[in-house]
Amino acid sequence: MADASVNASRPLVDITPDTLSFELFPNSQPGCVLYVSNAAGVTVAFKVKTTEPRRYLVRPNQGMIGPGEREAVNVYLIEKECNLLIHEGVQTPSSLGKVSDKFLVQTVGLGEGEAALLTSVAAAKQTEALTKIWATFNKTAIRNKKLNVRISLASGAAKSLSAANSTAAASVAQSPARTVGSDSGGAVFASPGSQTSPSGVAARGAYGARNGGGGSRGQRFEGRGGRGRGAGREL
Repeated sequence: MADASVNASRPLVDITPDTLSFELFPNSQPGCVLYVSNAAGVTVAFKVKTTEPRRYLVRPNQGMIGPGEREAVNVYLIEKECNLLIHEGVQTPSSLGKVSDKFLVQTVGLGEGEAALLTSVAAAKQTEALTKIWATFNKTAIRNKKLNVRISLASGAAKSLSAANSTAAASVAQSPARTVGSDSGGAVFASPGSQTSPSGVAARGAYGARNGGGGSRGQRFEGRGGRGRGAGREL
């Protein structure tokens, strides 16, 4: 269970930036870094989800952060999805401004026993151990921080599109139809493909959890593993 000594009025972590920005260029995998810093006096478990798990790859998407430590979370926009967005952006310039992708960072303070148990577990077992512990947390103990996404075309991207047209066209033909930027306010979040990180160190192995988590405004939080693919409209 979560550490009951944690002051509910004080933040567990500092998260920067508030908006994740991606500049698109044909046949690339644009990325950015999300920093999660422990602002509490206890070990904190974290988890990162997104409304578009098939579009992004997050490394790590869950883990532990010790007191005073900081975790760098790498977020990548998958190349295939990058080409799709460029194709849509060139055809309809206003579409990129309507992209409503979001990320959710969930955090919870760990008790001394939980932190000690997770620290003692071998790296290969971190995913399983973290998943089991997340399932025991009361939803009221989980802190949630939503992050927006900004997507734009990099300089020269439109001119280079001709060289990537065949790739983008093939991606469009193979992908199910979906509306870019539709958001009714009831976003569903899921875990994108990733790796798990123990305190300060990224452990190897893919993560695929199916957990609940706090939420509001009728949002449904769930997870689905896989490298870059998952159920639609999640985080």
